[in-house]
Amino acid sequence: MEISKESDIPINQQLEEIILKKIETGILKPGDRVESEPAVARIYEISRSTARNVYDRLVSRNILFRRAGKGTYVSLPFTAGNSSLLVGFSKNM
Repeated sequence: MEISKESDIPINQQLEEIILKKIETGILKPGDRVESEPAVARIYEISRSTARNVYDRLVSRNILFRRAGKGTYVSLPFTAGNSSLLVGFSKNM
């Protein structure tokens, strides 16, 4: 999985697709720590800000989550069994 700087597809979109493909294929599993932003920037020879923007977007979509001082991880998959977590306390009562 590589990033092509000559491609018409923006680099940030290519990186996002690589990460999503790793999750879909099971290379990255829920709870796994993903590479740090500086490591991703080195591996794919892109800017750290591009890596950060992609991670931010995936965090906002709940695909990844961050732990302060620990790193960025793959989120747990959403299942119908835990949908009650999305409902407010007053609705549950």
